[in-house]
Amino acid sequence: MIYAILAALILTLLLKRNPSKIQHNITLRWSGLIVLCFVIQIILTLIALYQEQKYEIIFIMTFLGLLIGLIANHSLVGVKWIIVGASLNVLALIVFGGLMPVSEAAMNMVGQDPTNFSSDSRHQLLQEGEFWWVLADWVPLKPYVMSVGDIFVGIGFIRFLTVNSPLIKRSGDNS
Repeated sequence: MIYAILAALILTLLLKRNPSKIQHNITLRWSGLIVLCFVIQIILTLIALYQEQKYEIIFIMTFLGLLIGLIANHSLVGVKWIIVGASLNVLALIVFGGLMPVSEAAMNMVGQDPTNFSSDSRHQLLQEGEFWWVLADWVPLKPYVMSVGDIFVGIGFIRFLTVNSPLIKRSGDNS
């Protein structure tokens, strides 16, 4: 996702748009729900780091909450792509019991150590021969392993930021 964020910021600036003023061009519905779900996910990650305990059901519920918030904003450019990606990721979480499976082979390709998932609140190793493997994180993009859902979310975020950010006003431009 960091690549999508960087690409979106760079492209937005190259298009002479100001991403820091995006709130002037859009009205985000249900923003409280979206923020709450992200905060809960951050808290779950911190809990997993210190207690090695995972809360799969809560994690799925926060993703469903994010999906509801996204659907409320479906008319914004780029959000439909994000909805598709988030839906694929939610489906993966449901199918795999609340944790996103990650391909060990893909992790090895990008140089990640697949042996210890005890402190990871969101992931588990993908078992060989899993029928729903295509929903898992299996796309190696160094130093990360991404899912097809993550790619859709990234494309949507790039479209969202580049199209919805206002043009940068030139000095002396009153329009």
